[in-house]
Amino acid sequence: MSDQERAEETDIGDPGSNADDADVGSFRALERLRQEADGIDTLVRLVPEWAEPGIQWVFEFDYIGRRRQILAKRDELMELHRSGCQKIRTTYGGIITRVLNRRSDGDVPRFDIKQTQQAVDDAKTTLDVLYDDLDRDYLSLPEQRELQALESDIDAAREYLRNKRALDEFRVEISKKIATFDDRYERYSDGDRYMISEDEAFLTETAKEIHERFSSQRRHLMIHLLPEPDVKWFGDTHTRFEGLSERLPHYNDWYVNQERSKYENVLTSDRGPLNEQQQKAVVRNDIRNLVDASAGTGKTLTLTHRYLYLLEKGHSPSDIVAITYTRDARDEMKSRIAKQTGIPEKDLLINTIHGFGNEILSTEAGTANHDADPGDALDQLVEEFYEYYAAKHESEYSILFSELADAFSTSFEKFVRLDKDQGYSEKNRGWRTSVPEFRKRKLVEFVESARTFDLSPSEIRQQLTGSDELRDAFGAAAASLTEAYLQIVDTQNGAVDYDEMIYGAADILEAHSDEFAKKYDHLLVDEFQDVSDAEIRLINALIGERGGPHLFCVGDDWQSIYGFAGSDVTNFTQFTKKYRNVTYTELQINYRCPPDIVNAGVELMSKSEEPQNSKSVIADNDAPCKPKLHLIEDDYDDEAPEYVADLISKKLDKEFNYDEIMILGSNDDGSPRMGDLRDKLRDMEIPHSCSDDPDHLPSWYEDELEYPIEMDNGDAKYLQTADVPEELAGERVPLVQVQSIHKSKGTEAPVVILLDALDDTLSGLPRSERVDRLLEPANAISADRVAEERRLCYVALTRCETEFHAISQTGNISRYLTDIDEWFTRLRRDWLLVGTVTEISYPDPDTNRPIIEEIAPDAPHDPGIHIRTVQAD
Repeated sequence: MSDQERAEETDIGDPGSNADDADVGSFRALERLRQEADGIDTLVRLVPEWAEPGIQWVFEFDYIGRRRQILAKRDELMELHRSGCQKIRTTYGGIITRVLNRRSDGDVPRFDIKQTQQAVDDAKTTLDVLYDDLDRDYLSLPEQRELQALESDIDAAREYLRNKRALDEFRVEISKKIATFDDRYERYSDGDRYMISEDEAFLTETAKEIHERFSSQRRHLMIHLLPEPDVKWFGDTHTRFEGLSERLPHYNDWYVNQERSKYENVLTSDRGPLNEQQQKAVVRNDIRNLVDASAGTGKTLTLTHRYLYLLEKGHSPSDIVAITYTRDARDEMKSRIAKQTGIPEKDLLINTIHGFGNEILSTEAGTANHDADPGDALDQLVEEFYEYYAAKHESEYSILFSELADAFSTSFEKFVRLDKDQGYSEKNRGWRTSVPEFRKRKLVEFVESARTFDLSPSEIRQQLTGSDELRDAFGAAAASLTEAYLQIVDTQNGAVDYDEMIYGAADILEAHSDEFAKKYDHLLVDEFQDVSDAEIRLINALIGERGGPHLFCVGDDWQSIYGFAGSDVTNFTQFTKKYRNVTYTELQINYRCPPDIVNAGVELMSKSEEPQNSKSVIADNDAPCKPKLHLIEDDYDDEAPEYVADLISKKLDKEFNYDEIMILGSNDDGSPRMGDLRDKLRDMEIPHSCSDDPDHLPSWYEDELEYPIEMDNGDAKYLQTADVPEELAGERVPLVQVQSIHKSKGTEAPVVILLDALDDTLSGLPRSERVDRLLEPANAISADRVAEERRLCYVALTRCETEFHAISQTGNISRYLTDIDEWFTRLRRDWLLVGTVTEISYPDPDTNRPIIEEIAPDAPHDPGIHIRTVQAD
C-alpha cells in the first residue's frame, strides 16, 4: 500500500482540526459546573492553591471536588473517544475511503460490494456502540465534529453501497428478462419481418414490464451516486424499453406500411392499386392469417396478389401451395399468376383441395387412380345393384357382394312399394328426370353424403328409427349399398371418390407430419368458410402444430352455404379460437354491388340469430339501384316462369347482353319452375346455360357467333386456336345463366333475377326441406338450417351489379326478403300501367298496413290475364 493510500485511510472523519482543546471549558459538563459555581471558578484560578478550600467554604460549594470528578471523567471519555475513532479509522478507514473515492470519481469499484457493504455496516455498528459509550456532554466541540464527520463518511459510503448493491441485484434480475426479451426480439430487430401474434404479445408486455421496473427503480435509487458506466447502462436501457413499450404495439403497422411501399409493384392490379385493407391482407404474415372478404370485396384478387407477393419476396413456386374450392377458381388464379410472372402454369402448386389430396396420394403413396374418374365405382355399383333388384341381373358387384345385394334388393323393393303409394319420387324427381333415374341418383347422393360425414353403415342403420317407413326402407337399402362401397374403397387402388382424396391424403400427412411440416413455407386456402371437418383435418395435418407453413385463408362466413356437403362455418367464425398466432383482416369495400344492395345485404345478415362475424361493408360506387320484388297474385306455378321469361326478354331488348343476365333458384334441380323457365327460353330461342344439361344454343345464335366454339363438358366455349383472340380463347360463350344459387357462388352479373323467393316451400328461401327426406340417415348436418338459407339469400342478392329482381307470390314472400322489405320496390303482377303513374298506395295483404310502391314503366305483364287498370290523373 502506498503512503498516499495510507494517508487516505486515516483521513475519514476529519472535521478540519483534530487538536486537543487546551481550554477545559470547551465541553458542556464543565460549562454547566461553571455556571452553577457563579464565578467561583474565576476566584479559584486567581488565588493560590492553599486558598481554594477557604473560598469553597465561604461559598458553601464543593467546586474543586466536582471539577476534579468532571475532569477525571472527561479524561476517561476523551481516551475512549480517541481510541474509538482511531479503531474505526484503522479498521475501516481504508475501505470507507475507497468507497467514497469511487462515489466521488464515478469509477467502477474493484472491490467486492457485498463484503465491503458488510464492513461499512460493521463500521456503523462500531460507531453506534461508541456513541452509546460516550457522554457527549464530556466531549469537546471538535471531538463531536469528528464523530459527526465519521458518521457522515460512513453514511455516505453506506448510501453509495446500498444503491450500488441494489442496482447490481436489479441488473442481475432484470438482465435475465432482458436476455429473454432480446432472444425473442432479435429476429425482428432489423424490421424485416412481420411479428407473429404470440411474439408481439410477449414482447409488448415484457417491454412494458421492463420499462415500469426501471421507472420504479429510478424512484427508489439515487442514480447520481452510481458509477458512470452504471448510470449510462441504466439510462440507455430505460430509454430503450421506454421506446420499445411505445413502438412495439405499432411495429406491425409500421412493417406493413414499409412493405406496401417496397412492393408497390405487386400490390397493383390492372385496375390500379389494391385498396388499403387488401394490401394489408396481402403482406401481413402471421403464422395463421384470416381474411374476411365480404361479397364483392376482392377475395380472389387478394389471394392472387398474396401469391405474387410471396414470389416477389423470394419464395420459390415449390414453397407455396394454394388450394381453391373450384376448378374455375384454380384455373383463373393459375392463369393470372402465369401471365404476370412468366412462370409456367404446371410449375404453380395451385389446385383444388381434392386435386391436392389426389396429388399427395399419387406422389407419396403411389395410389392415385388415373384409370377412372372419382365416383365411377359408385355409379357402377348403384347401377348393378339397381339392375339386380329390378331384373335379378347378376353382374360383377352384385356377385362380389351377393349378401349385401340381396339385402339391398329386399329393402329397395319395400321402398318402391311404399313410394308408389305415397308418390314421393314422382313429386320430387324434378323436371325431365325419370323416376328410376331419380331413385338411382338418390342412392348415389346417399352414399356420397355418408362418405362426406364419415358415417359407417352401422351408424346409418341406427338412424332408422321406424318413424318413417319410406325413409327407413330406402335407408336400409342404401346402408347395404354403402357397406359394399366401403369395401371397394378399402380394396381398390387410388382415390375411388373425392372423399377418399381427402381422407387418404390426411392419413399420409398425419403419418409423416414432421416431413411435410418442412416441405412448404406457405399454404393459401380459398373459400375457407366452406371447408368440411375432413378438409380441416387435411389442412391441419399439413401445417402441423409448430414450425409448419404459414396459413393464409380467405373467405366470408356470410357466404357459407355448403352445410349439406359437410362444411362447418365455425371453422371460420372460431378461427381465432381454434388457431394460435392469428392476424385477422376484414375487406370492407364492395366493388360489385350498388349501395342499396350492399346495405340490404348487411341488414339481412344483421338479423341472423347464429353467431357470425360482424362486418362493416360499404359500396365503392353510388349507382342507384332499388331492388325489385315482383309479386304474382294467383297461379304462381304457371305464371312465374312466363313472367321471368318475359322479363329476360325485356332486359335483352334494353341492350343487356346474354351473359349479363343471371337467373337463380335455391333448388334448381327440384324446382319445376326452373325447368318450365328453361322450356320457355328454348321456345323463345334465347341462348342460356342449363346447369347439369348442355348449354342451349339456338342455331341462329351459333351462326351469328364470330368465332368457332366447342362443347366442353356441356359448356359452350370458344376454341383455343390462332383464329380466336387470346382474351376469348377457352372462355364461355355469352349465355343467359340459369343456375342454382350454390353454383352462382363466385360469379356476378349486371342483372340478377331470383326465382321462387317464397317462404318454406320445396324450392323457396328457406326451403321446407333442407335435407331430402331420403337422405336424412346419411346426413350429420349440425348447422342451423334457417341461418344457412339466410346466407344463401345473401349470396343471391350480392351477385348483382346493377339490377336485382326477386319473383315471389303475394302472401308467401320469403321471410328473408320481408326482413329487408324497406329496400325493395314492390311490383304487382296484375298491374297494367296507363299514363304516367309512378307511385301507388295499397294495403299490405299480410299486415294490412299501407304500402307506397314505385311503379316501373317497363314492368312486364301479360295482357291475356285479368288486370287492374291504374288511371293517371
